[in-house]
Amino acid sequence: MENEQGEPVFKIENVLKLLVTIVLPIGLYVGNFGTPESAEEAFRAALAREAAQMNKTLPQMVNAYTRLDKATAGPGNSFTYVYTVVDDGAATDLMSDPTKLEAFRSQLRGRVCDVKSEYMEHGTTVSYALRNSAGGALAKISVDPRQCSAPAADNKS
Repeated sequence: MENEQGEPVFKIENVLKLLVTIVLPIGLYVGNFGTPESAEEAFRAALAREAAQMNKTLPQMVNAYTRLDKATAGPGNSFTYVYTVVDDGAATDLMSDPTKLEAFRSQLRGRVCDVKSEYMEHGTTVSYALRNSAGGALAKISVDPRQCSAPAADNKS
């Protein structure tokens, strides 16, 4: 097909203009429907993948008294490590001595704030659920990201 001057109507320049102005933007718009809506959602998906990856290697003894049983992502922007204190004497000793429990809280807070900084950057609350050898709850220690800049005395939860 030719115009009045005998030139082809479908010049390559015209096709490229059509692609750039109409087809490409539509393709980009439609293609974005399969991606996460926000960086928050992407990070939450990464938390779920991290928990799934960790759980492939668990349970695992972390010391003579403690076993890491599983990790869970969620609900929302949170991540939980579930531990079992396998030595009932050590569990009783920890729970009956407020000084030891507070030292443990402080240690966990330091780990989250200093080592797991990506959690803090995204506002992720990190919890440590402690169970006894029978599976009963001993304690749940949570570190809110705002506690990382607060004094240790404000870290009780």
